[in-house]
Amino acid sequence: MYILTDGLNYGAARLIGEAVAQEKMRHGMGSQDEAGLGSSKLGHITAIGVMASDQLSYGQLIEETSSTKDENVVLVLENVGDEKHELNPHHSHSIILSCAEPADKEAVQNTVFSMDTRLPELLYSQLRERKTVKRESSQIHDALGLQLREKSSIPVVGLMLHGGPAEIDRVLWLLKKQVPVVVIIRQATASGLLAYAFKEYLRGDGSRVDQILKPQLMSRVQETFPEYCGDSELLRQQVRDRILDCVKVASQSDRQILFLLDPNNPAEDLKDLNKFILAAILTVRRGTEGLTKESINWTLRLALRWNRVDFVAKNILNPNFISRFRVRDDIFVEALLLRDREPFVELFLSMGFLLQRLMTYEQVLKLFEASLNEEFFVTICLKNILRKKEVDLGTRFMHEKNCELNRLLCMLSGLTGLVEPSHLLLPQTSKTNKHILERRALLTILYWAVLTNRKNLVKVLWERSADPIAVGLVISNMYYRMSKYYIQDIDLRSEIKQNAIEFGALAIKIMDLTFNDSPLLAFHSLTNPIPEFNNLNVVDLALIGNNIFFIAHPCCQRSMRERWFGNIKIKSYGSTLFNKFPTMDMMWPLLEFLAEVSTAAVLLLHLLGEYLSFMTYKFLMALSLLVVYFSAMRGMLTASPDLGPMLVNVTELIRKDMINWLQLWLMWVISGGLAIQSVIYPAQPFSLDILGRALLRAILGIWLTEIDDLDGRAEDSLRSNIFYLSC
Repeated sequence: MYILTDGLNYGAARLIGEAVAQEKMRHGMGSQDEAGLGSSKLGHITAIGVMASDQLSYGQLIEETSSTKDENVVLVLENVGDEKHELNPHHSHSIILSCAEPADKEAVQNTVFSMDTRLPELLYSQLRERKTVKRESSQIHDALGLQLREKSSIPVVGLMLHGGPAEIDRVLWLLKKQVPVVVIIRQATASGLLAYAFKEYLRGDGSRVDQILKPQLMSRVQETFPEYCGDSELLRQQVRDRILDCVKVASQSDRQILFLLDPNNPAEDLKDLNKFILAAILTVRRGTEGLTKESINWTLRLALRWNRVDFVAKNILNPNFISRFRVRDDIFVEALLLRDREPFVELFLSMGFLLQRLMTYEQVLKLFEASLNEEFFVTICLKNILRKKEVDLGTRFMHEKNCELNRLLCMLSGLTGLVEPSHLLLPQTSKTNKHILERRALLTILYWAVLTNRKNLVKVLWERSADPIAVGLVISNMYYRMSKYYIQDIDLRSEIKQNAIEFGALAIKIMDLTFNDSPLLAFHSLTNPIPEFNNLNVVDLALIGNNIFFIAHPCCQRSMRERWFGNIKIKSYGSTLFNKFPTMDMMWPLLEFLAEVSTAAVLLLHLLGEYLSFMTYKFLMALSLLVVYFSAMRGMLTASPDLGPMLVNVTELIRKDMINWLQLWLMWVISGGLAIQSVIYPAQPFSLDILGRALLRAILGIWLTEIDDLDGRAEDSLRSNIFYLSC
């Protein structure tokens, strides 16, 4: 990091120098603790001060020493307490300008301004010449280079903190150069006077300025700078006139170049300082070349690092100004990698950013390589789940379909092949539908967000998924298995388990909304196979994750009941006998007709005086009772939405199983009956009568045994048919 100030031990430069010293001390104390934990390396802070020699109390001494030809001269400077004209000791570098005309303040300011704008480009050119640069630092330098290689120059913004008469001159010079200035208002300082004058100037006309503003400003200048002005009326008028010149230049510009920040205003805060600086930078970009793609991307990167999505949504990517804008890929990747930048990701996606542009093997691998600096991914995913000893992805992490990434996702979700490395190699030449590619890209980034414990980012991506119910169940299952099997820390386990509960509840909520709006659509959404999840449907995913709350949903219960009942469809729940189920209307009317005919025949014979035996009456009554009983079951059970389909289902199962059983049974009946017949009556010749008796014996042998077979007849025995021959 490079910081440019005026280098004096006074005002903002002094505050910045003290902050740099504290930051270096904090980094020095924490470097040993942070080593080896996978954290990112701390960047070196370089504070450079640029000032004129006549601004220093020992400026003349420095010029005299520098005029000598001896390059090894060491000059020891000691601050004596005159802070306003001394170097700040916490700056690492100081650039002292020697001016030919020290009284010419504008020339000094022009030189300092030129240094401020050209020094960053010089620093980057030196960094680019270094050949031995590590990968991590090269990424930082490349990011810096993307900013410095824009078509426009580096924007400069003035920041006024408190201040005195000299700072008023500086602000006036910047405003004349059309450089935006951010003024932090504080009463009894130059910033307070400038803010008061600017507000009053915008309220009235020329007469109000002459009659009211000038006299009041004159008295305020005397109250604010009593030591500087003293009793001199001329000094007070000079300060007042310079303030009015600042106001006139700012008001006459075709764009806003003066921004006021009042910390005492409840609607504003010093935390919003970066927002005002962004507004000033946007003014510079818009004024020099308009809102081009390069200027927008440059401002987006700065706003992204300062996490000012509210400013971007209002002033840059506002639908009223820009309907569609293509954000650069590197900016979107940076939004993914930085923490708490989910609003930026959501905003970029709403502007039409296509995730499939990131679906290359190098881009996806770069996301996971960047996660090696995060303790959660290294400890939980690599060490606890994959059992890796070294903190390195290796060549097999995304090498093939059965790679370590898919194995990691399978252990958490129960699904195989969620990421296809072959689809990442040649995405541009693929003939797959763009919508399918976008769905795959979203799911791939979503898996990465789950593995790095970025719940808010997961939620943003889940809201844009094509199958929110299925994706929510998969995410819930991944979080649940992660918390149950692979996390030992109690607090972290509770957090991850709560994430699983939250996404499971979101899936149920979407199911409720869909079911209330269209039950038929909700039912079909549960049964349609999803190609991205091994062609399983939503019910299968809920069963894999053992999500009992989702399974208990009425629509899910209906789907499971339909699966159990097969293709049985209920036509009506009426009370008539023939308006039930088509599979039962073919059998029961015939049986009812036979029972009624047999009952009528018995009654007719009884009237004609033909009496039957008691056992015959009993048999006929039992048979009629069974027919009536089963007929009543048909009329009652089939009217129930639960028992009716179950009865039909059991009937269909019995009918199919009975046919299969009869086919097998007949084979044993024929062969077994003939074998038993030949064993019992071996002497009988084969005839149709014998065949019929054999089959009848085998069929009825399940329930009874023929008595004649037990008695045995001599004429049928083998001994009685043996003839003895003698010679």
